[in-house]
Amino acid sequence: MSNLPFTLSGCDQPATIRIEVYSAADGRLHGSLDAVVYACDRHGIEAVSATQAAGLTAHRDPDPTAAHAMGRTCGHVFVFPTGSLATPDHPAWCDQQGCQRRREHCSPVVEVDGVHREPLIMHVMLIQAIRPGAEPMLSMTVVDGGDRAPRPVSEHMMMPLDQAAALTDKIRALIDAAKGGQR
Repeated sequence: MSNLPFTLSGCDQPATIRIEVYSAADGRLHGSLDAVVYACDRHGIEAVSATQAAGLTAHRDPDPTAAHAMGRTCGHVFVFPTGSLATPDHPAWCDQQGCQRRREHCSPVVEVDGVHREPLIMHVMLIQAIRPGAEPMLSMTVVDGGDRAPRPVSEHMMMPLDQAAALTDKIRALIDAAKGGQR
């Protein structure tokens, strides 16, 4: 990732190691948690060495399933938007992966499902174009979740946040009505 002070090799194999990257400690055990680096067994030592050579602290997650459970590949880096490595041009909610290529900031996808495994679920995220004055918008895709292999069943939808807030109010009112509350 461009805002890391070092280059990280990655082979795109499934990650088996999760490494937390901390800024200077300032006398504390760890400083600010700035990023998480995912690596395979072959590139793990290289990732730790590169982190330390850049003057950062590397802490390997002791849970060997942490990287695998996240479904990450070797070379994947997540930079926390509140850490010292964050790019100030990104909104705090942006995951900072591929923004320039897409020409938009995107938050991580949130899956909206009911208490029970619903046949239709929604993938919701924030999106903001990379241009002056652009406002964030809510993006929602309805997917078929019956077989838990999500695939779109409708067109991708985007709406301004004020419209999303109005939709939220309408949904809350419907839920209240369904529960016998206000109508």
